[in-house]
Amino acid sequence: MFVKRWKKKSILKHINRLLSQPSSPMRPGAISTIGIVYDYIMPNEFIGKLESLGFRMNQIKTIGLLPDDVPPHNSWDSFYYAKDFGWNGQHHNPALKTFTDENFDLLISFYREENWALTITTAMSKANFKLGLIPSQESSFDLIIDVKIEQIDLLISELRKYLSQLNKLPNGRY
Repeated sequence: MFVKRWKKKSILKHINRLLSQPSSPMRPGAISTIGIVYDYIMPNEFIGKLESLGFRMNQIKTIGLLPDDVPPHNSWDSFYYAKDFGWNGQHHNPALKTFTDENFDLLISFYREENWALTITTAMSKANFKLGLIPSQESSFDLIIDVKIEQIDLLISELRKYLSQLNKLPNGRY
């Protein structure tokens, strides 16, 4: 029990170190790749709505955090567990390494519950622009849209509004 607290404290220090590094300026041009970090269940409706903004399925990659008591899924989606992280935020999951090393144009952190395993995945990502839904984690994101997970239509309309203001929508769609 005591060792678990030490381990979690070392991971939280690593998160703070990652978040204190200056972020790179936003790359010019439209968004061509999107990464989505989510907590266990992500509605497929959200990805379908992203397609309405002009994004294609092959431009979107996802990774989900599974609870420790849930067996791994046999699907095309990538998953990881909180127990995949060791001391100082080192992880042992090849799918997670591939995801965090990808230079996404946009990373969407599609979760509302504060969870260190999701936060460190967002912080470790090399994405150019990070969007989140949790106002209390403003240091983790470049843009925060404060909506509930269930309000997918509102999230998509807000996303459309902000991305069109930044000229980031593909094919000049509004």
